[in-house]
Amino acid sequence: MAAAIYRPLNTLPLPGVLKVKLARKGYDTVGDIHSLQASTLVTELEVTEEEAETILKCANEGHETATAVQSTSNVANSGGCTLVELLKREQEMGNIVSFCAKIDEMLGGGVPIGRMTEVCGSPGVGKTQMCMQLAVDATIPEAFGGVGGATIYIDTEGSLVVERLAQIATAAVEHIKEVAEGAEGEDVESISAASRYTVEHVLKSIYCVRILTHTELLAMVNILPKFVEENPLIKLIIIDSVASPFRNEFTDLGLRNRLLNGMAQKLIKMASEKGLAVVLTNQMTLQQGQKGEGLQRMTPALGESWGHVCTIRIVLYREKGSRYALLYKSPSKKEMCVTYKITEFGLRDVDFPD
Repeated sequence: MAAAIYRPLNTLPLPGVLKVKLARKGYDTVGDIHSLQASTLVTELEVTEEEAETILKCANEGHETATAVQSTSNVANSGGCTLVELLKREQEMGNIVSFCAKIDEMLGGGVPIGRMTEVCGSPGVGKTQMCMQLAVDATIPEAFGGVGGATIYIDTEGSLVVERLAQIATAAVEHIKEVAEGAEGEDVESISAASRYTVEHVLKSIYCVRILTHTELLAMVNILPKFVEENPLIKLIIIDSVASPFRNEFTDLGLRNRLLNGMAQKLIKMASEKGLAVVLTNQMTLQQGQKGEGLQRMTPALGESWGHVCTIRIVLYREKGSRYALLYKSPSKKEMCVTYKITEFGLRDVDFPD
């Protein structure tokens, strides 16, 4: 699969003029365009609908051919992997809970490990609050249903507030101690785990990085595999937000899309191979409606091509004083909308006592 998406576009049977247009817009490999819509190419390359369809057809055929060759090679070299083995591996990876039962239920137990999840929403709706909650929850001991891991928190907007993170961590630690005290019998393992689970332990398990530009973000993603290898307890990588470094620095959208897609592929590969969850936040932008509608609507930033990248997309929004989380995209769960609220303790269900 990796070899397929990196096949150069100039090796495809396309007219020279189309290859030049693709290169000028920053499209270099099959992976840069194979998931795009024809309408996107018509706009960005200034080509006809027929030419756009030709480009996508060649790219998809090239992708399928290279994938088949690579898959055959992988099976020959590694003995392959059956669907039963793959399913078992995914089930063993587990989830990271959010402390909001309705959101966890909507996602099938929490934010899944091994996949990349995007959280979209307007300013102030709770994206960063959810990220801080997940960063803390990734440290919950296995004895209490957690993954007992650590988090890398990449902050691109300067919205991470350490005092707030400590407040959420304090609430989580107190909750774990209450659960341990209320357990029936003398569960030595749980009592021991609870005694070691302190606010200091939680904060030491969250690595924070401040990023200012897209160049710094791309560089950080490139060195993450080595850092994760040296720190195997890492179970969660957060980028809050992925949109901020890319929205205002580019006039060439083709180049931006290529860089974003390349970064996303590296994160997805890391999530799968290293057994961790990746959570990205994204901003919202106004988009003009279809011809004849004359209306604008709020939609996740970074364009249509980016919308195909993340495995799971959650949209947070407010309506009539309430907060809602919409599961907009998921490979295994139906579209669903649930309520949540932000309390002094962190992310919680609406019926959680204030």
